[in-house]
Amino acid sequence: MINLAVEDPAIPEVLDRLTGIHEPVRNIIGIDYARAIQLRMAVKDRQMQGTPLYACSLCGVPVSLLMHRKRPTQPSGNR
Repeated sequence: MINLAVEDPAIPEVLDRLTGIHEPVRNIIGIDYARAIQLRMAVKDRQMQGTPLYACSLCGVPVSLLMHRKRPTQPSGNR
């Protein structure tokens, strides 16, 4: 299965501000497109409320989940 995160993200690990655990962004974004879209909206909503879900593990700045315009393609046998 294809992970929806880019191969080499600008911020490879984030701090989950609810649990205090540092997580690789690939684990957070995962492989489920609908869940990734819901996560993106939740991250944005929480930032707008002033209570961000995730922050950069290195500097603590709140982070957003950005998206490429084109969905990743599935390998030819999985359409």
